[in-house]
Amino acid sequence: MHSGVPPTTGQLDVSMPNLESPATHLRLDHVTKKFGAFVAVDRVSLDIARGSFTTLLGPSGCGKTTLLRMIAGFYEPDEGGILLNEQRIDQMPAHKRGTAMVFQDYALWPHMTVFDNIAYGLRRRHVKDDEIRARVIQTMELVEMPAPEMLPRRPNELSGGQQQRVALARARSSCSRRRSCSTSRCRTSTPKCANVCASNCGVCKNGSTSRRST
Repeated sequence: MHSGVPPTTGQLDVSMPNLESPATHLRLDHVTKKFGAFVAVDRVSLDIARGSFTTLLGPSGCGKTTLLRMIAGFYEPDEGGILLNEQRIDQMPAHKRGTAMVFQDYALWPHMTVFDNIAYGLRRRHVKDDEIRARVIQTMELVEMPAPEMLPRRPNELSGGQQQRVALARARSSCSRRRSCSTSRCRTSTPKCANVCASNCGVCKNGSTSRRST
């Protein structure tokens, strides 16, 4: 994955906004990730403004998910830095970053109900029960699954699209600052896209646009 050059096979198309913009919410500064001799992400620099919606678009294996994993804290960059609200986060553990990631397989707990899946991160943070229920209901409405009969269901009782929405709701409820998702099944069926939502909507579902203000 590269930046600053025209995309070709195996490369990621990353638009380059003004690096001096005062409204920058997330900044990637020459981020590089290697797996042995293979360079998965190569000197990517990118600014994402607060309240914007950004899509990373590229062929399979170009580094979209690797980049999101570094933002979320599951991989450490070999070079460069990642800043959120002007604070360096690439050396922070994942649970202290205030970020979340939705995986391609959604990674829902099969033995938990919809409610418990969404509430999992909040309970780990010792949020009060009343607030947990309110935030679960709120995020269910955001992902357009407001029906209360959904809450006691388990993942195997949901359609694929419903499982995706539960995964998005879990990421949204657990994090007040940003959400990240990597999926090839966005609502608009855009292939191989990865979305980074830096607004408070928390619903990554318009993969057909490379940039959308909210």
